[in-house]
Amino acid sequence: MPVARKIDSATTGWPSISAKRRSSLGPSTTFGKDLMPRVAALLGVNQVSDIMSVEGERTFKRPIYAGSAIVTVEAPEGVTVVGTIRTASYRAIGSGNSAPVAALAMSAEVPEHTRYVGSETGLLTLSGHGSAGPAVGGTCRRGRSSAR
Repeated sequence: MPVARKIDSATTGWPSISAKRRSSLGPSTTFGKDLMPRVAALLGVNQVSDIMSVEGERTFKRPIYAGSAIVTVEAPEGVTVVGTIRTASYRAIGSGNSAPVAALAMSAEVPEHTRYVGSETGLLTLSGHGSAGPAVGGTCRRGRSSAR
């Protein structure tokens, strides 16, 4: 069971906590992309994914079409903004930030069926591929390629 699902089951009080806030944001990591849609569903709102620029209190820029276009989206008034932030789009702020951070106390059972064992590197050899000729696309018909 994914960790976010376990945390989701432990966050039955999340709507009452987030209702007091204007936004609930998480990172655009696999964990954040697993958890934040659950938060949005608990609050009954849509999520703004992969925020790369904040243009206003409820206006954001985010990529679409696999990053080949940027769209500006605006969250509706009167609802909590739930979203994921592209951390690579922002510089580290360092220390001394005065923004309040709300800590959420919860207890969730961490799964024990997976664990980090280690990592190793090695040399990849492709035996038998050293003498292969060039690959040509298309199909041949009467000595001509159909891909002209």
